[in-house]
Amino acid sequence: MISSRRLAREWALRILYQIDIGKVPHDEALAQAMNMLRMEFSQRSSRAQKDSSFEPLTLDYLTGSLSDVIPTVRPVFAKALAIGASRLVQEAPEWQEVRFLSALKRRIARLNFEPPFLSKHILNSTIIPRTMSEEDSLSVHYFALNEDEQKRYRRFVVGAGEELPLALLEEFKQLAADVARAVAQNNPVPFQHGYILEQRTAFHQKEEARWKRIGEIVEKQIVDWLRTASFLRQLVVGTLENVKEIDKTIASQSAGWKLDRLVSVDHNILRLGCFELFYLPDRVIGVSINEAVELAKKYSTAESGGFVNGVLGALLGKSEPSVSDVKEILEAEEEAIDLPDELMGLEESE
Repeated sequence: MISSRRLAREWALRILYQIDIGKVPHDEALAQAMNMLRMEFSQRSSRAQKDSSFEPLTLDYLTGSLSDVIPTVRPVFAKALAIGASRLVQEAPEWQEVRFLSALKRRIARLNFEPPFLSKHILNSTIIPRTMSEEDSLSVHYFALNEDEQKRYRRFVVGAGEELPLALLEEFKQLAADVARAVAQNNPVPFQHGYILEQRTAFHQKEEARWKRIGEIVEKQIVDWLRTASFLRQLVVGTLENVKEIDKTIASQSAGWKLDRLVSVDHNILRLGCFELFYLPDRVIGVSINEAVELAKKYSTAESGGFVNGVLGALLGKSEPSVSDVKEILEAEEEAIDLPDELMGLEESE
């Protein structure tokens, strides 16, 4: 298991390394990595649910439609979006009900059932809060958003409510056709309508349970992904924007060696560490140095951890740790997300 910030640092190192060694354009390297990270979160849940493609398809659509919020997303906004998305996908049994009835009517003559389960609406208060309620998590987060964030939240939910059912349409049709076929084949005439209603109710209850579970997956993965992606982008963009000054800072401790003699991994770890220490207003010095040292131990030589620790410590001198939001930052550092603790493709090639 790995924390969201640790994962973001590892991906940031990967991007900087690709830019440095592969001479990949900055924007291209960042865009490719951000999409790969998004797909990792989208596909993660499907590994445990091999019998269903609903989870990755749902997450792929939802994360894709939220990619534009990453540069400015706040934790409270990320949480509101994740809860709203979770409640939205729990509307899916209503969408499937339409497909199931349609599939039944094609197989059973004179079927005349009304859809009693179609009782919800995309704009109901479980998805877009109308009033503040301290007992409702979405309400608490929604009314903590600023006016622009509330507008973006509503636009996301309404848009997803219209387009997600279309993105899942083929899966809905296939499932409905399979279940309808089984019901029609096993229909014990003359108790036709009673049996069909019983099977229909069972199908709906099963789908409610399925989509409740998918909703829980969606909420966790979106929060983790947005938290990771936003910090990743902050690290990469901030480091690249200030790289000249950062390299001058690193070079100030270059007694006996030159920057161009540093292996690329060590150089970019120092760049990330310097950016955190000197450009992030809410950094915690001990955490930032420790994370840089851990990256060096994992992805560079046996001596690199001590080297990185020594350089960053020397650069800081007698600086005091920032005390702003220390508790919140440390909790974020410690919170694990459900992703493998590995970074593929990072090899020193100099």
